[in-house]
Amino acid sequence: MIELMGYNEKDDKYPCYLYWIRAVGMSDMFSEGYIGITSNIHQRISSHKGRLESCTDDISEKFVEAYHNNDKLIMQILSSGTRGEMEVDEYLLRPSTNIGWNSKCGGGGRAYSEKYFSQKVVLTFRRMIKSYSDFCDPNFKTDKGLDLFCTSFLQVDVPKHHSIVLEDESRGFYLDNLVVKKTQQYCELEGFLFYEGRYLTRIEASKLFGVHKKTIDKRMQYGFTPRQAVGLDKHIRKNEVRFELGDKEVFIQNNGSTNMDVEFYKEAYVHYTSGNRTFTKFCKDNGMFGANVTRLFKKFGLKSKIDLRSNKEILC
Repeated sequence: MIELMGYNEKDDKYPCYLYWIRAVGMSDMFSEGYIGITSNIHQRISSHKGRLESCTDDISEKFVEAYHNNDKLIMQILSSGTRGEMEVDEYLLRPSTNIGWNSKCGGGGRAYSEKYFSQKVVLTFRRMIKSYSDFCDPNFKTDKGLDLFCTSFLQVDVPKHHSIVLEDESRGFYLDNLVVKKTQQYCELEGFLFYEGRYLTRIEASKLFGVHKKTIDKRMQYGFTPRQAVGLDKHIRKNEVRFELGDKEVFIQNNGSTNMDVEFYKEAYVHYTSGNRTFTKFCKDNGMFGANVTRLFKKFGLKSKIDLRSNKEILC
């Protein structure tokens, strides 16, 4: 008979179960007994009994012998979850054929690294095997290399902003030479901005200076320094010219089509604020449209004499 252990029908809410059929006294699930997965416990027990009693060809002789020579076998529930998760666990307990009473490899004999293991771990393996193909563990070059590497890191926590790296590059790509460290990029993020005696992260800087983190990221992509990104320093773009007009600082981007003669703008501003009709003619004589120059001045809050007079009349 096969006695069920560790299963409560009231808690039957999981899509799949990992189980271990063993003889009384067995304690090593990695090398003894039979490991399997199922979505229907009772149906699976019946299936095992039928196949063991009829001694079907696809079942291990050791399993058949144990069933007929023992008064009782125990079917112990080890874990539960999605079928994919249980397949991975089954593979870890039976990574090759003919282990214990199992004649086949766990998980259907497939490599589950690509589908179920952490993408970060898989990508690390690919990068490492490419960079250190002539200086690595020979087992990594076999068909099971990826599974060997990934299963070694199933119980290792690789947090966000961390990666698996070589502790000593001169030793090459071997399991005992791998460590989990913060990525260089994240280390830089941790010390994003030095302000008032300490380093701020981007999130801290965002909250302190009232600039959204996405805005900071965008500005950094455009070549802003951290101080410029949060507004502590002014950002001067490439080919940008800054100069004073009245009490305002004006900056113009030289895109190849803008007249960049600072003296022109200074003299144009004199005409602009004088209120006479020479402003438009002056701009035209210098190859500029008066409307464009006026738009530029207003952009920086510069007012003409007419604007000033209108404001004064309003105030009166």
